[in-house]
Amino acid sequence: MIDNLLKYQEVDERLKRIEDELKSSDERKKYGSARKFLKTVDEKVEDMDKRAEQINSVYDKLTSKASELSSAIEEYKIIESSNSLDELDYTKKRAKELLNKIEELKSEIARIQDEVTSLCKAFRELKLSTKKAKEQYDEFKPKYDELKASKEKEIAEIQKELASLAKNIDEKLLAEYKALRDTGIFPIVYKQNGSHCGYCNMELSMAHVSELNEKKYIVCETCHKITVCQE
Repeated sequence: MIDNLLKYQEVDERLKRIEDELKSSDERKKYGSARKFLKTVDEKVEDMDKRAEQINSVYDKLTSKASELSSAIEEYKIIESSNSLDELDYTKKRAKELLNKIEELKSEIARIQDEVTSLCKAFRELKLSTKKAKEQYDEFKPKYDELKASKEKEIAEIQKELASLAKNIDEKLLAEYKALRDTGIFPIVYKQNGSHCGYCNMELSMAHVSELNEKKYIVCETCHKITVCQE
């Protein structure tokens, strides 16, 4: 059983090399990065739309308030013709307060206008980036698909060989192997080094040594590789 598992890993290594070749290929990297970016575009546009609505609402309120204050200023200018000094002083003081508020509103309106400009710029940049990503996706997806297709026959032959070898391996042991394989760990199986793990060389506990002698394999608690008995 152990020899069959080691043979299985030997054949599986050929499959792993093909998978790594595909994963590290320039075609996959460029296709993958474009696809990842394009998936975020709709969400980014939606966020920009929401912010634009918020800015528009704030801008409308600010301009409306500024208009009200300007009207009030005009009313106080009319009252300035009053002969009462007290009333005139109050009018001038109140008009000055309103003018200060108008200046504050103008400053806030200018800030909002700057944010609108920045948002428009960001949207233009997103539009350009999306165009480039779409072009990159359209160029490299077919190339990656072609690269994958060129490996399909070899992959099918390896998978057929693995399926044949799997028939002579304990189901639970093979399940342990495949679970570790899915995590990206490889190689997975190592022969024991005396009372130590065959990979990380950590000394096995007496319980693990006993389990190894009984089951012919264990999963190391330190490195999570499979250590098998020397046969």
